[in-house]
Amino acid sequence: MIGANEAGNGSVSDASTSYLPITYKHGNVEVLTGTGSSGGYTLNIASLENKAVPDAAAIYMETPGYADTLAVTGAKFTSSPIVGTYLYTGTQTSNARSVIAPGLIGTVQMYINFGSADFSYNRNSRNVSVIGSGAVDVKNGRFATSGLTIEKVYTTCGGTMHGLLHGTNARSTSGVCHTSDNAPDYSGTFLGSK
Repeated sequence: MIGANEAGNGSVSDASTSYLPITYKHGNVEVLTGTGSSGGYTLNIASLENKAVPDAAAIYMETPGYADTLAVTGAKFTSSPIVGTYLYTGTQTSNARSVIAPGLIGTVQMYINFGSADFSYNRNSRNVSVIGSGAVDVKNGRFATSGLTIEKVYTTCGGTMHGLLHGTNARSTSGVCHTSDNAPDYSGTFLGSK
C-alpha cells in the first residue's frame, strides 16, 4: 500500500489515498495530496472526491521525469435502470499536459438514456469545455466515445472518453477523457451522481 509521505515497497496498483491530507476544499469537493514511493520511485499523489458522489473518486499519480497516470474508481456496478433518461451532475477536472493534476476543477452534466443505451456529456472548467455523446453498455456498466470536442480558449481538438457506472441502479458515474493526439495535450476526469 502506498500512503502519503510513507516509503514502502507496495505496487502502484495498490495505491490508497486514505492517508492523504485534505489540501483543498470547496463545497462538496475535496482534493487530497501527498507523496509515496513504490519500487524506488517517488510518486506525487492526488485524489479528488465529491461528497455528493459517494461511490466514485479520481486518482492522479505523477512520477517526476516519467508519464503521469490518472484513473477513476468506484463502487461495483450491480444494475442499471431498464428505461428512462437520468441526469448525472458533479465535478470534473481538466489538465494541460504541463499542469500537475487535478488542474482546473469545474462542473459536469451527463444525461444517460438507458432505453436507447446512449449518453450526452457537457462539462466546463473555466476555459476548457468538453462536449460529446456516445454509447452505454447498460449490461456491464460502462460507456465510451471517440467523438468528443474539447475546446480550450481558441483551440478545438477531438477527444476520447471511457467511463464506468457505479452501484445499484447506476447511482453514479466516473470517467476519464483526453484529446485524441499521440501525446494528449489535455486530459481530465469526472465524477457524477443522479
